[in-house]
Amino acid sequence: MAERPVFLPKASYPYFKEVVVSFHYSAGFALIQRQKNIATIHKAYLQLNPQAQILEASSKSPTEFGKSLSPFYLKGKLDDDFYPVENIFQSSKVFQTGGPFLQILTMDPIKAKTTSLTKTHGALLYYVYENKSYPIEPRGWLYDWIYLHALVSKPELSDQLSHYDAFTDIAFNPKTGATCQAKCLAIYLGLQKKNLLQEALASIPSFLKILFHTEWPVSIQDDK
Repeated sequence: MAERPVFLPKASYPYFKEVVVSFHYSAGFALIQRQKNIATIHKAYLQLNPQAQILEASSKSPTEFGKSLSPFYLKGKLDDDFYPVENIFQSSKVFQTGGPFLQILTMDPIKAKTTSLTKTHGALLYYVYENKSYPIEPRGWLYDWIYLHALVSKPELSDQLSHYDAFTDIAFNPKTGATCQAKCLAIYLGLQKKNLLQEALASIPSFLKILFHTEWPVSIQDDK
């Protein structure tokens, strides 16, 4: 048995709820195995919540809409160009002995996530995003910022989210990762329910205050 989270929107801080589901895990990285696990997670959740509308949001999703919400495919704007969310986030990282590695922006998104450039240069120290330096705490906040901005720029996608009330990402393991698009989708709907979406995305200080109850600056000021 394995455990994975299902993310639900919540109309109050922290604007998402995490429900852990136990399921029988099918080992392997093949698409058929991943989709088998997705189906099993969804079945387990629906047994507890039979009226739920649940969506797998990843490149392994059995639906085209779910695939389009993967950070490998959803693109955000950076320096007057558009890149996958995954590439923007990975290219922002600065480590003890290197970074930011801007060549990541033009890599295949899967390569951008797995490249040795982000794994062989020591500890992650801070982010450089839009030519400004930012702290890495709260953990994963910049990914959420990039993803949500990319999402709101695509109303043909974001407008469809109201049909769903639960989200999964088969590749996300909370024991080893901090960034998850399924959580971002729940946060999007949670902020929307509270009429805070526009305010939260207006500036990074506002974003950190609303979503993380953190005052800006944390440790690194942006370079204004």
